[in-house]
Amino acid sequence: MTFGQILILVVGGLTLSFLGRLLGSAMIAARRDYDGGQRTTTVFWVLFLAIASIGLGMAASRSFWLANSADATRAGWGGLLYMFIVPVVFLFAALAGGAVLGWLGSVVGRGGRIGLAVAVAVFLWFSLIAPMRDKARIEHREEQARLAAVRESQVEQLQAEKQRIPHGPTDTPPDFLTAERQETGVVLTNLAGDTYQFTVALVLPRGEGIERCQLMLEEKNCEPGATCAYRLAKDGSQIPIETTSYSGSAFLAPGRTKLFRYQSCMPRFKEAELEFQVWDARTRQYLYKSDSAFLPEFRLPGR
Repeated sequence: MTFGQILILVVGGLTLSFLGRLLGSAMIAARRDYDGGQRTTTVFWVLFLAIASIGLGMAASRSFWLANSADATRAGWGGLLYMFIVPVVFLFAALAGGAVLGWLGSVVGRGGRIGLAVAVAVFLWFSLIAPMRDKARIEHREEQARLAAVRESQVEQLQAEKQRIPHGPTDTPPDFLTAERQETGVVLTNLAGDTYQFTVALVLPRGEGIERCQLMLEEKNCEPGATCAYRLAKDGSQIPIETTSYSGSAFLAPGRTKLFRYQSCMPRFKEAELEFQVWDARTRQYLYKSDSAFLPEFRLPGR
């Protein structure tokens, strides 16, 4: 846990405790005052004092931390001393600020309290809220720039791969592969004279990228292999376990056929085109890719 996270936890806990005590004081003051509108005025004034005091405490503790965070980081474990000082600064600023505002409120009367509230709100805006908002915007722009740089690098890498790997349009398998779309999935048949590894995906264009859903290969009681579970017999032979295994890729021997199922994809992929990728698992060399495989992956918001 970083110093900043510890700071948030400590100040947050103190803030809730402080607000609870001030709200309790407001309710007690309101119960003692039964003079019509005076009761409402008292409650709102004490609530304002509570919120303003917390805001002043947060502004002071934030300023203290920003001024000393570099020293705290360099100090290592010694930086924990600053963490103990931060809540002290918060409490002192909140209590002192609340006391001063309470005294000023009693001096200026009801009418002057409105101007006092406006002045405090303006101060907190420029000293606390606006800097935090600006910092969040700067961090957001920096993150967007970083993601754009990563995306640009990814696009360049994919386009470089496209220059050296055989490729073709989506929905078009290579010459040594047949693909038949059925109701439950896509059936692949290897027509080549060697065993290759295959993947199949449904793809949807999303701006300059692609949204991809990998089709899963379902195998039941399959022969022992990369995607099959098995147990060893006493003589050392492999006995397949009666189970169903799922994999995103398949090894297809010459003339073999396997079914990649749609069940892992959302309904929006129902009319999507097929993307094929084929490589030699022994040499790790790609033999074919659909053109969509050279587009960057599209990420839904929040992912």
